[in-house]
Amino acid sequence: MIAIIFSALLFGLIHGNTGQLLYTTIMGLILGYIVVKTNSIKYAVIIHIIQNFIGSALLPICLDVLKLNVHISSAITVILNLCLVVGAIILLIKNLKNVCFENGLSESIDKKKMRIAYINVGSILYFTLGVTILITNIVMRK
Repeated sequence: MIAIIFSALLFGLIHGNTGQLLYTTIMGLILGYIVVKTNSIKYAVIIHIIQNFIGSALLPICLDVLKLNVHISSAITVILNLCLVVGAIILLIKNLKNVCFENGLSESIDKKKMRIAYINVGSILYFTLGVTILITNIVMRK
């Protein structure tokens, strides 16, 4: 469970802007749950690909190809993203009673091993990169 929360927070930070921080952290929790529940990363990757497609491909198609105005195009992408998030949350709630987090690595190891798992050069650099991107985007907006 600690690993899901930690990776979700980093997932939110690495997206680099305050407008996406809460949303991407929540999606990180959902995607982490999916990985743990299915014991496979492929479903989380597919959902993430769909999210990215909606935001980075569908919006330009609506604007440039279909010649829809910005408000309609944005509404379409927001509605599709909300449907995907709501669908994922519904599946999460529906299957929550089936989730059983057994004592895994993070729950059964001592504090020294926890530090090794979470406070290492890679984790610190990744966290620092995420915070730096976030701060840079905040500063650049002003």
